[in-house]
Amino acid sequence: DVEPTRAEYHLYLAWAASDSHDWTLAQAQVDQALKLDALLGDAYWVRAVLERVQGSVDDAIRDALKALQLHPSRTEAHATLAASYSDKNQTEQALAEWQIATTRASDHPDWEFQYGRLLFDRGNVAQARPHLLAAAKIAENMTPSPVWMAKAEFMTAEALKKEGNKIDAKEHY
Repeated sequence: DVEPTRAEYHLYLAWAASDSHDWTLAQAQVDQALKLDALLGDAYWVRAVLERVQGSVDDAIRDALKALQLHPSRTEAHATLAASYSDKNQTEQALAEWQIATTRASDHPDWEFQYGRLLFDRGNVAQARPHLLAAAKIAENMTPSPVWMAKAEFMTAEALKKEGNKIDAKEHY
């Protein structure tokens, strides 16, 4: 129902194309959206997603930060920023952004896994467990299973075992 001459039309088309991995269409549409409205925060987030996929991580960080400046409640921009910081091995910044993203949205098991994995890898097993467990429980019902599911299950089991919960750990092993 959005008018094709408005920036939002091109933003939504870019977003859908990005979700479908049609990077060429997504790029053309996000460029058009920003041409029509340079203050459209969500367009900067979509462009950040595209830049990250293309390996332009510094540009992705810049655009995700711009997206948050213009649209502070865009939780997905925090997740994109967290993933970009992880790509650059900037773990502290990544942890901070994953914490924001997972606090605001509980329906993204991949975010929970990424946050839990970073916490686990840093030795924060107790903090990692609820995030890994949430990711593993949601992933059990996903078809097809996410590529990270086995790792989430193993890390969840290890975290539970370290807490002394061998019965639940066995279920995840």
